[in-house]
Amino acid sequence: MSLSKNQKAKDVDDKLRFAPDKKAVVLAMKISAEDAKSVKENSSPKKITPPRQKNESEGLPDIQKPSDKSTLKFKSFEVLGEDADGKIHFWSSENKKIYTHDLKSLQFDQLVQIGGQEVCNRIGRGRRYDQKEVDGSMLIPFQSVKEWIIIEASLRQLGILSYFGQGIHVLKDGKLLIVNGGEGFTWDGNIFSTQEHPLIDGRLIDWNRGRQWIDFSQVRKIVGTLTNSTAKGIIEEACQLVNQWGFADQQDAYLFTGWTLAQLVQPIWSWRPHLWLTGSAGSGKTQLLSLLEGLSGPLAMRREGKSLTEAGFRQDMGNDGVYAFIDEFEKSEHRDALIEYLRSASRGGTVVKGTTAQKPVHFFIRHMIMLASIEYSLARSAERSRFLIVELKKDDNRKPILPNATKMEELRLLIVAFALWASFRAKYLIEKLGRISGYEDRLVESYAVPLSMISLCEIDPLNVLRNMVTNFLHRAQLVDQQDVTTDEEKILRDLCFAKVRVPMEQQTSSDKSSIFYLEFGVAQALDKLRQGSDVALDDTLQAVGIKIFEEDQIFLVPEIVTRKLLRDTPWGKLNIEPILKRITGAKKHRLRIAGSRCYGLLLPENILSGVEHATP
Repeated sequence: MSLSKNQKAKDVDDKLRFAPDKKAVVLAMKISAEDAKSVKENSSPKKITPPRQKNESEGLPDIQKPSDKSTLKFKSFEVLGEDADGKIHFWSSENKKIYTHDLKSLQFDQLVQIGGQEVCNRIGRGRRYDQKEVDGSMLIPFQSVKEWIIIEASLRQLGILSYFGQGIHVLKDGKLLIVNGGEGFTWDGNIFSTQEHPLIDGRLIDWNRGRQWIDFSQVRKIVGTLTNSTAKGIIEEACQLVNQWGFADQQDAYLFTGWTLAQLVQPIWSWRPHLWLTGSAGSGKTQLLSLLEGLSGPLAMRREGKSLTEAGFRQDMGNDGVYAFIDEFEKSEHRDALIEYLRSASRGGTVVKGTTAQKPVHFFIRHMIMLASIEYSLARSAERSRFLIVELKKDDNRKPILPNATKMEELRLLIVAFALWASFRAKYLIEKLGRISGYEDRLVESYAVPLSMISLCEIDPLNVLRNMVTNFLHRAQLVDQQDVTTDEEKILRDLCFAKVRVPMEQQTSSDKSSIFYLEFGVAQALDKLRQGSDVALDDTLQAVGIKIFEEDQIFLVPEIVTRKLLRDTPWGKLNIEPILKRITGAKKHRLRIAGSRCYGLLLPENILSGVEHATP
């Protein structure tokens, strides 16, 4: 079959389909194609050009990349360097703030947040080098800036970073660094200097405008006007305010005031004593702590001991120079860990804690901490050279009044200014004091730190300081020599004389009986129960949380005992379990008592020997 005259082959398939000799058609088409290619090459020779080199902007137009390094310097931000985790730290002079980003998270909008308007004016969001500003100058592509940031950061290795937070810190050269919101100053005892750069002593300053804790311009003015006479007036005003409370020894008002002033510049001291405030319920501890909280301002960190852990307390302080107060310390179940942590603060140092990410976290602790508790023996059992004990006494004739908010702020400015003015002078005074024969050097220094702030403005400050320190050391020595009853002994004594009512059945006639109640002391009831079985007596004791477990042990449920037997004693609102755990041989246990399985303490039965027959 072939094509008719009026039919035309539309394509190669038609030619082959209708051709009688298909091989001849294919050969003719091949020859025709070769001839056509030869004619085209001769008439229009191919221009040979070398392959275009792609620039670093991934195949975009070949525009000359800026080579002047000065074009990649910015006034609004600085690349501080790269830390041990590979994160890049920026200092924003626009916001007075440090920003941290890893390479993957750094985007154009984040760089605008760091550098502000300068970034918008000089850097292009896209990747082209021919983007222009309004004035006609070329924008720098963000990709090029990012590469420059990586190189700059790699040249400045920061290692494992630590920070100076808000508050007052000490530098390696002995100067004080004051970080107040978004501003920083150094103080050498004579001159305040403005600290502009965030990196100092290998640590970063954690500036934050929103965390200003004092009007430092006013503080500087007051420091500039202080003399011995005006400074002494501030000391006297502070002492009069504290003297509203009743102390076991009224001289402790000076010790307490001096410690409060010393705490304001706590990092400067070579040895930092903590203060332990004790006193019975109603003695005014809570109100006195409220005064300290007001004088400390936004840096005050007042916490309740009941729910406080060592890790929580440490993380709560962070890098700030906070003024920490722990109330109701006797209720804390983590007292030993907290006391151990505070021991690091006395001489100052770095606490290193591990994390789940296998990265160490460093905490610098140079703080003076106040602990408040009802227990006196708990304070005495702590290391005496680190903890100064001040005891409040309940005095119904004293009615302390806290300053109003305006007066409190005025007084706060004065005492912060005084503390800065006095800091280097008092430190030098302590160095001149030296050793006092017959007393431990650390204990001497513990008293010298707060008392130096009190004696500094006297006519002969060194002699006054020596006399005051010696007087307090002698008193502390006498107290330590006394046979003071411990808190656990006091609890056991109160428990022995607590009364229980035991129901007794009396036969009134041959077919009738009546119930009457006998009252026993707990020690008496236990003694009677040991002599012979008495179901009523045993049930009564179990109902108040006490059970004879074996011949030489007593099982006691502290919560029930406190509620049923000690509610009208000083222990009525306390958790007595941690106190009783200090008894030799005490151990936690679980037993069935009064029909329920309860957790409690197994105590040696002989602990009541000598107590049950003592005079209540």
